[in-house]
Amino acid sequence: GEAFLQVPSAEAQSQALQLNRARMGSRYIEIFVASWPDMQQAVQRNVGRGGAEQALRRRQPLAPPPLPPVSGVTSDGVTLKLRGLPYSATVDD
Repeated sequence: GEAFLQVPSAEAQSQALQLNRARMGSRYIEIFVASWPDMQQAVQRNVGRGGAEQALRRRQPLAPPPLPPVSGVTSDGVTLKLRGLPYSATVDD
């Protein structure tokens, strides 16, 4: 699966990018630099298809657009896209 992650600084971004192609269970994850609009567009594109909407309801990491700041990070924070996550992955993972 895919996920978006916001980090508070360029230093945190560098640390996260070091985990690109790291293993999570039997899968490896890919990490890319993304933008706040990329994240909003992905959520808007998937709301209504069921998958993202159900995941949002079940785990509640974000609300459908407009997206609120998460833990004090705003749209000016650094946004990353993670791909290849196990479908069982949670926010804590």
